[in-house]
Amino acid sequence: MSIFLLALSILALAGALVLLYPKSIAGDWISPDEGGGPAAKLSQSGPLVRGRRQVSGGEQYFEGRILGRRLTLVRRDYGSHHISRMGFSGNLALELEGKVFARYSMVLSEDGRALKGHLWSLKVYFHNRPSLVLKTEMIGRGEVGWERTGS
Repeated sequence: MSIFLLALSILALAGALVLLYPKSIAGDWISPDEGGGPAAKLSQSGPLVRGRRQVSGGEQYFEGRILGRRLTLVRRDYGSHHISRMGFSGNLALELEGKVFARYSMVLSEDGRALKGHLWSLKVYFHNRPSLVLKTEMIGRGEVGWERTGS
């Protein structure tokens, strides 16, 4: 009986590893839901995912993990010109640079060509005179989708 339980445990562990094994996410991804624009270039080392997207006046950096087909990412925005274009004045833009501006929770499609899920964006409470960030919080923005570009 104990050999049977050992064999069953090994099979269950092997099945869990297959389900949780990270799928390949590396490559270029565009987000029509976020206005298209330049592609996010993601790289992967096991379950760890990093990425970068060039935007006008700055850059966005992504970091997170993938377990099975579920991807979680945070996005940090850099570049005072880029952040100013989001509506923040010079001093506020400098204070917000490098902060987490978005969180993503997405699932990779069976064919590996699309990511679908949810996006939470940074909401900033501030004073204009003097330029001062009072508080920040993440708010749900809804569904988001990314599409793999190229082959």
